[in-house]
Amino acid sequence: MKKILTLILFSINIFLYAQTGTLNGVVKDNLGNPLIGANIIIEGTLLGTATNSDGKFKVVKIKNGKYTIKASMIGYKNYLSDFIEINNDEKELTIELTPTSYQYDQLVISANKFDQDLREISTSSYVIDSKIFSDKNYQKIDDAFRYVPGITMTQDQISIRGSSGYSRGAGTRF
Repeated sequence: MKKILTLILFSINIFLYAQTGTLNGVVKDNLGNPLIGANIIIEGTLLGTATNSDGKFKVVKIKNGKYTIKASMIGYKNYLSDFIEINNDEKELTIELTPTSYQYDQLVISANKFDQDLREISTSSYVIDSKIFSDKNYQKIDDAFRYVPGITMTQDQISIRGSSGYSRGAGTRF
């Protein structure tokens, strides 16, 4: 009896495993360049992945059905596909993301626990003009911090005004 029950459970697992498909694809920008680190999400599931250095992605073990695929990346408009049917097979998908820009007002980074306008700050401050960001083409805010007076960058850790107590991973103490 145990052998029959084990055989039945094993057969059910094989049947359920066989009822899945795979989604392969590539994400590119509007010039055809691969996008590294774009997020791919199968809507309505917990499945998703990110693109590799070639802009390629692969999502496996997707249950059979119709799904909407969402692709997103900072600096690009989100992509939402029409329904794609997965039926025990591999689907190929090429996604093109269109660049977009975001316009923000002033960005103030401070140690306060509340919003504060730059004119209300009583301590020393430094303004990084938007023209500097455009001219130098910073990819991360860390890159801009390297050129702010009073800030020292050691690898990826920030030290403000020579503060003591630097400890890798723990930040700095004031």
